[in-house]
Amino acid sequence: TSVEALQAGLAKHGAEIMGDVKNYTDAQPILQISEVKVG
Repeated sequence: TSVEALQAGLAKHGAEIMGDVKNYTDAQPILQISEVKVG
């Protein structure tokens, strides 16, 4: 729900997730983080 939550999740599980990507695709993963501001 926030950039901070994403960063915390990736810090804890990112290596495992990125290591598993090769089991599903040969494409190089790209991580893009954006924030939508409505106002």
